[in-house]
Amino acid sequence: MAFFGSTPTTGSAFGGSGRGGGSGFFGGASSTGSAITTMKEQGTNLLGGAGNGERGSVSAQGGSSSADDALSGYHFVSVSPNTDYSISANRLEFDLDPRMWVFAEFNSFGDFQASGTLGVADNLTGATINFLASGDDEINHPGPFGDPWVMVTSPDSGRLTVVVTNFLSGADDGGDGRFDYQLVFSPDDVNYKFVRNSLEKSAGSSFFGDLAATGDGLTGNDAEPGSPVNGSSPAAGDPWPWLVQIGETLVLLDFEDLLEIEENTDAIPDGYGGLNWGELSWVINPTIDADDGRKYDDSGYMELIKFVESGTASAYNRFEEPMLLSAPDNETFGLSSGFFAAAWNNGLDLLVQAFRDGVEVGNANLVLNPQDPQEIDFAQFEGEEFTNLDQVLMTSSGGTDAGLGATNSQFTMDNLVIITGMGDFGELGPAMGAPFFG
Repeated sequence: MAFFGSTPTTGSAFGGSGRGGGSGFFGGASSTGSAITTMKEQGTNLLGGAGNGERGSVSAQGGSSSADDALSGYHFVSVSPNTDYSISANRLEFDLDPRMWVFAEFNSFGDFQASGTLGVADNLTGATINFLASGDDEINHPGPFGDPWVMVTSPDSGRLTVVVTNFLSGADDGGDGRFDYQLVFSPDDVNYKFVRNSLEKSAGSSFFGDLAATGDGLTGNDAEPGSPVNGSSPAAGDPWPWLVQIGETLVLLDFEDLLEIEENTDAIPDGYGGLNWGELSWVINPTIDADDGRKYDDSGYMELIKFVESGTASAYNRFEEPMLLSAPDNETFGLSSGFFAAAWNNGLDLLVQAFRDGVEVGNANLVLNPQDPQEIDFAQFEGEEFTNLDQVLMTSSGGTDAGLGATNSQFTMDNLVIITGMGDFGELGPAMGAPFFG
């Protein structure tokens, strides 16, 4: 199945902006549940690995076509000459609404100004020198509008300038006045030569906390300026838990608003997050005493919601029985990440099993404690598959009394990120004229 109705022309974006209806290029709405907020991962080196590309940021004060490099993110990259490239800019903060401009050659803000081809107020346009493509909203996202994706053919020189701008972002910039994003190229034989560090940090510092080479502005444990920073092209079925993929949606399930005011527990209804939950998947508000007067002040339920800081509710397995998550008929989903804790016992074992057509394709064995919640990224379990699933079974057992006023083998989870709209997909970056996914 192709996700696009027509083949793009070389050097053009894949689709229209879609802003009239307030939705992304695909037009689909996110599934029930809160929209995903992908938080900054400070101090983390994400320059290698499947599909990872260079990060940057835009000012919260920037505009959709601003050429000012203090407001927009500039990336100067070397690629293979005369080659078709798929390029996207994926938001790393939910409220960002990015737009992307791609130009041939290396073009600084000063170069654009000197050319006399900028629009009013130093704005980029289709008439700006070396223009190749502009993308906006081609990738559906539950946040404000969508993320940009274009396909271009590289020039003879193999040099490109990518400029990411702020279109109609929301108000939450994380408090630093900037929104972060990540570029993805396919093929990813890309050398990130230089990106301006416009975050007003001292020379040699990276904006994700690790020391960088002077002036390169890269993130994580940065390479020396001019050295290649390469990832690897994703293979079919590779999970990209940090990325809202084309045709798919990351959905954050925080289990808030499932309980009435002053209600302590209730069943999670089928349809929440687009999944079926069975009779033993329940939600709890540990800030409210149980009907029998039992308190949860020292429990793992309370520790988890304090750790996650997303509200007062979390999910748990009633009667210590397995929790079964399943997709509606003829649909699939995936597990990206979540926060987990034991409710009462130390050293609780939690087995997470992933099934596709009745066959187990992945499992993860977790050891949980009430006072030590854990964030679990399911992509870390090498050789195990947590995408394109129809069922997930979570079974808790064992552990020892932690002295918290109760002892049982219940577990609790919060901010579970699932992937909806899944299906088999091929390697990112088709040949020109081929459907993006087969």
